[in-house]
Amino acid sequence: MRRAAALGLILAVAAAAYTRGTVEGSLGGTPLYWATADGPRFRLAETVVADLRNADNRPVIAPGSDPVGALQAALDAWSGAPGSALGLGTLERAAATLDPFDGRNSIVFDDTAAIRALTDGALGVTVVTAQTNGKIVDADIVFNPNLRIGNNQAPYSTTGALNSIDLQDVATHLIGRAVGAGSSGVIAAAMFPKADPSQSFRTQLSSDDLAFLAEAYPAAGEAARRGAIVGTVSASLTGTPLTGVLVTAIDPSTGMTVQTVTSLTDGTYRISAPAVPVGRYYVYAEPLDGPVIPPEVQLIDLSGFRTDVRVEFFGGNAVPTRLSVPPGRTLRADISVQTGASALRIEKLGVGPAGASGAPERFSAGPIAVPAGQDRDVLLLGLGIDGGVKEEEIQLLGPGVRVKPGSVRVDPVFNDRGAPVVRFTLESDARTERALATLLLMRNRAAEVFTGAIVLEPAPAFSAGQVVNAASFEAGAVAPGGIASIFGASLGPAQSAENTSFDAATGLLGTELGGVRVLFDGVAAPLFFVSAGQINLQVPFEVTGQSETVVQIERDGVAGLPVSVPVETASPGVFTFADGVRAVALNQDGSLNGPSLPAFAGEIVTLYATGQGLVAPALRTGEPAKANPLSRSTAPTITIGGVTLAASDVFFSGMTPGLVGLLQLNVRIPQGAATGDDVAVTVSFDGFASKTVRMSLR
Repeated sequence: MRRAAALGLILAVAAAAYTRGTVEGSLGGTPLYWATADGPRFRLAETVVADLRNADNRPVIAPGSDPVGALQAALDAWSGAPGSALGLGTLERAAATLDPFDGRNSIVFDDTAAIRALTDGALGVTVVTAQTNGKIVDADIVFNPNLRIGNNQAPYSTTGALNSIDLQDVATHLIGRAVGAGSSGVIAAAMFPKADPSQSFRTQLSSDDLAFLAEAYPAAGEAARRGAIVGTVSASLTGTPLTGVLVTAIDPSTGMTVQTVTSLTDGTYRISAPAVPVGRYYVYAEPLDGPVIPPEVQLIDLSGFRTDVRVEFFGGNAVPTRLSVPPGRTLRADISVQTGASALRIEKLGVGPAGASGAPERFSAGPIAVPAGQDRDVLLLGLGIDGGVKEEEIQLLGPGVRVKPGSVRVDPVFNDRGAPVVRFTLESDARTERALATLLLMRNRAAEVFTGAIVLEPAPAFSAGQVVNAASFEAGAVAPGGIASIFGASLGPAQSAENTSFDAATGLLGTELGGVRVLFDGVAAPLFFVSAGQINLQVPFEVTGQSETVVQIERDGVAGLPVSVPVETASPGVFTFADGVRAVALNQDGSLNGPSLPAFAGEIVTLYATGQGLVAPALRTGEPAKANPLSRSTAPTITIGGVTLAASDVFFSGMTPGLVGLLQLNVRIPQGAATGDDVAVTVSFDGFASKTVRMSLR
């Protein structure tokens, strides 16, 4: 994330971690804050919608995206957080422009020469105007209207569209800047100053982000729930205080990780950390030599940052001391470190299948995600990392995570420009909530850490019984081309997303949405809707002829366990209203059927269903049905009010033009059918009957 040059009264420049952004742009400056914990209210122009275009008619927001929902979710991440009283309210749709003097807090997607210059090379910029006492009076968040990945325009999106940037991820970081947060050295934190466009880790706040909120905007009684760790970092040979050094406190049993940077004047530090009932923290010092570097901590006068120090734990690297921090108490942890270049340096981290070899799924200096409860290989590259690395030299500081015995080895196939890559298998316990883990490497009394670089994600979890017909919500078999719903836990993003358009290149319904993919025997299913607890999709036609299919959900690269689901030629369900009983039926005049608007014998009504199976002419998976030629199903058996319809009373049974997976049935109400407001209706294909639904007949 690039910060803007000075504008207005004062442009805030971030300090590190929860030590706050400051007026002066230095670590020891006046902290920035909003005068009331009620916080600012942000506005967004009515023109900011899906498929927003810039001045060159290139996409700024991808089609089918929900910018308002994503921005509100980012605001909500910073509102009502544990230990904090900060609230940011509801996003207002009103005129919004970049103006650091107007007292209006705007989220801006405008495309002007000035904004292009301001955001050049950045995903976005937060412009903060504050008084000399630190009180923020205006904060504008500006998104880059001309963002490119290589030669391609890269729009913001909420659907996970190819070559797009996750809007909520970027917004969460920029809103943190707007409320006074600075850069974090915790690699998977929302305030980590670098972003991988293909990942969306920053939509959730880390414990370091939450520590900022608890200090800047504490909830009632929060101070009594926290303890403090203070100390000085100094050179082991001379006793000289070491300034501008990153200090981390981590509780491995919970993954709680809080950081600060030593004072640029005397090398002292102070960390406020959760301590209920008791926090048990390791504390270590490390240089700001990457992934976070001094210019990302403050922009002016970088001379006070000592980057020539080695990683050192309080108590020594051989046997680090773990501090028990009770609420309301302050403990001292002075750290004596060696200066000079280290013999160890982690440069890249990767993740891949457990026990495998070859190229990993991801390999970068950024965070990696692993599904909690599943084994995954972690790959290491860097100085001093070679075939001599032993199992006991690798430690994982995080809840329920460990190195699998006997799994450490050099990858026999994959290397990085000739440099060896070490692999080990990470074992973890199943979790229901996200947690972070830190990788610690200790060799020959040297140490290296990648703080908060491993994200333990709850893997998508569901059972065969939670795969249901999207119309009837009945579990059982799926049918080729039908619409199904999957219910479960950690299936998708907290902020739901839906596909509202077709892929411009293929004309098909997209198979990735909100960082989610669902595979049926490896074939990606077209997605209508995704959320943490529900996914709506089309079952691929490719399951035709099988008795079962293996379904697997991937969320942000984290794959859940595969689940076998039965397949039948048909598995019909009729769409109903929210009561699950009354059919969504159109009367002959186009009105919705109901007690006040019943149908009559001899009239034609339209029913909507899914799960009919194959159609002719055939459609591709994800393809919207054509109006010419119409794709028809096999002949259905339909019963209304106890009377089975003659073939001549079924005028059309086929796919609804322009839509995916939706069956339309145009039928005549038979003479002799029962009347009333609860007339039974069933639809069958190939001997498989739908759940009974109801409609009104007179």
